Amino acid sequence: MTPLASKAEANLKFVGSEQGQPGEPPREMLAIEVASIDLAHSLRSAWASDGRLFSIDMRVLQLHAVPHAEFSAALFP
Repeated sequence: MTPLASKAEANLKFVGSEQGQPGEPPREMLAIEVASIDLAHSLRSAWASDGRLFSIDMRVLQLHAVPHAEFSAALFP
C-alpha cells in the first residue's frame, strides 16, 4: 500500500471487522481506492498470484456517485 500511496495511485479508505458465524473469528476487511479501474484489476491479478495471499478474498468494486448523499460520509467513513 505504501508504494502505491507515495505515487498517488492508491489510498486506504477504511479497515473494519465483520462478525462471522458463531464460533468463527471476525473477518478483517479493508478498502483501497485506486486511481483507475485498470489499476484495480492489475493489482487484484498480481495479488491473487502471490502465494502469501492465497487465503485472501479480493473484489474489485466500481463505485458510482449518488446525488444528494451528504450523509454518506457518516455511514461509510
